[in-house]
Amino acid sequence: MRRTIIAILLALALAVIPAANAFAAKTADVTVTATGAKLSIAITAGSPHDFGTVLESDTVASALTQFTLTNNGTVAADIVIHGHNSTVGGGGTLWTLADAPGTDTYAMQFSRNSAPGWTVIKTTDVTYMSNLAALGTDQFGLQLSTPTSITDTTNQQTMLVTLTASKH
Repeated sequence: MRRTIIAILLALALAVIPAANAFAAKTADVTVTATGAKLSIAITAGSPHDFGTVLESDTVASALTQFTLTNNGTVAADIVIHGHNSTVGGGGTLWTLADAPGTDTYAMQFSRNSAPGWTVIKTTDVTYMSNLAALGTDQFGLQLSTPTSITDTTNQQTMLVTLTASKH
């Protein structure tokens, strides 16, 4: 008799618990995957380049194959380019980068070997190229337009051009 009462109580207890709750999950999983990639570019030839002694209002250019840009990354990259005001050893007067030369103001342009024609380099990003393949290379040259008036003719000017990669 005792077993019968326990069985009845157990049956009543199970009847009170909804069946949906008995089978409800308390967790759920989502699986995601990703493959690592890296962006990496380098100038593998041509840098540094010395234009030598330059005169006021002069334009000097490197060969269009002077510099080789290499995408050492694992994905295609879009490349932008920008320039900087010069730095001067010895505390002399620096040159400011602008679209056109002026007093102590220089201009710089680039030209890709595969797409000749000079493009002005600014202090803000300018498109260099899109979709440089992983392990791909591209060659370019630089053209310097010197200031129309140079205040400091004693100290060497150093001009930096920066190329930056982003994922294509």
